Amino acid sequence: MGPDVRGRGRRGVPGDAGGRSRAAQRRPRVAEGRGGERPRRHGGRTGRPGRRHRRGRRRTGRQPRVDHLVELGHRRIAHIEGTRSTAARYRRIGYEKAMRRHGLAGEVVVQPGDFTEEGGYRAARELLRRDPRPTAIFAPNDLVATGALSAAVELDLRVPADLSVIGYDNTHLAAIRHISLTSVDQPRRDMGRLAAELLTARIGDPSRGARQNLVVPHLVVRSTTGPA
Repeated sequence: MGPDVRGRGRRGVPGDAGGRSRAAQRRPRVAEGRGGERPRRHGGRTGRPGRRHRRGRRRTGRQPRVDHLVELGHRRIAHIEGTRSTAARYRRIGYEKAMRRHGLAGEVVVQPGDFTEEGGYRAARELLRRDPRPTAIFAPNDLVATGALSAAVELDLRVPADLSVIGYDNTHLAAIRHISLTSVDQPRRDMGRLAAELLTARIGDPSRGARQNLVVPHLVVRSTTGPA
C-alpha cells in the first residue's frame, strides 16, 4: 500500500491544466477505406475488420482498471465520464461491460464530468456524497483523476486506504512522486508505428483492402490503488 495523499491541495498540481485537458482529448488517428478483411494478429495486437485506423482497445469488456480493482476486493466502483466524445463513450461502455462481466451490473455508477481537473473534482465530490459512497473511482484521464484526489483530500478520505483512484493515459502527471497515480498506459509507439504503416500501405496501393488494428493498453500500478 502506498502513501496516502493527505495534504495535497487542489491547486498542488503543477503545469498548465487547461493545456493538458485539451491534449488529453486528442488521439492520433488514421482512418480511411472500407472493411472486409479477416481478423488478424499484428505485432502482438489484434486486428479486426473495419475502417482503416488504429485506436486503443476501448470497446471491449476487457478493462484492466476494473479487473485490477475487483482483484483488490472493490465492488462499488464508479466512473467519471469525460466530455461527450468518442473516447469518453468507449471508456464508459468498456467500464459497463467489465462491471457486468464481474457480476457487478447493479453497482454501475456513471457520473457526468469533463476532461478537466475541476470537472474531476466536482464529479468526485458528487460521487463521494453518496451513501454508500464508492470505494474506487476511475477517471477518463489523469487530469480528471487529480481532481478526484483533491476531492478526497477535502473530504478527509485517505488514498488508497479509503478510496482508490485510477487515471488514463499514464501521462507525466501520473508519475510525479507526490501524485503517484495508477493509470492505464496506451502503447503510443505501437500506435504511431501502426498508423504510419497503414498510411504508407494506403499511399502505395489505394485499392488494397482496409483493416482495423487494435492496440492493447496496460495498467501501471502506483500508489493510488489498494485493497477495499
